[in-house]
Amino acid sequence: MKRRLSLLLAMSAAALLFTTQAACVKVNPGAIAGSNSAAGAEPLVGNWAMTRGSIQPALPSEVPAVIIDQVLPKSSTWTISSTGGGLDISYDGRKMWFNNMGISHNRNAVVATESADKKSCTFSGGGSATMSSLPAAVAMIVPSLGSIRDMTASYTDKVSVTLVSQNQVNAVITYTATASYSSSGNVKTASYQGQATYTGTRK
Repeated sequence: MKRRLSLLLAMSAAALLFTTQAACVKVNPGAIAGSNSAAGAEPLVGNWAMTRGSIQPALPSEVPAVIIDQVLPKSSTWTISSTGGGLDISYDGRKMWFNNMGISHNRNAVVATESADKKSCTFSGGGSATMSSLPAAVAMIVPSLGSIRDMTASYTDKVSVTLVSQNQVNAVITYTATASYSSSGNVKTASYQGQATYTGTRK
């Protein structure tokens, strides 16, 4: 039971369930030239129809598919744009690659680092959150999590997008999260490291 709670909490709350509030995007000096570059000069710029591939390590069977698909959509539209001398990215109009499920947090500034040939870019970020309890929807789906209280969590993440051809990209999302929480009067800790992959075609 302890392993089940730890993995569920770390996946659902620490690694994924944070807000989608806008984040400042910074770029390494000299990495990108020109704020109004055309798509030809910035080949990653555009709308991409993304399809989820693998999630590693495999999530425990106790995590319902409905939660996974809510937090990590099977399909979504990623938009990469060139603004203010750098690249920005949004996911179905959100600033985060996962669904917020209504939880706010302190989001670090996102750093966008583009390769010299402009065919790949990594968006790096992270943040922290404090929650008195998990969202009601999660507790309803997984009742055993209803006793979790006073949770604090921190995480880092990277979204690496690589151009495969003019109309195709691959993306790898890596994330690390740690959390502490109270359950049945006991303070516990949990950690999670994971990776998700997506493939995309230009829309």
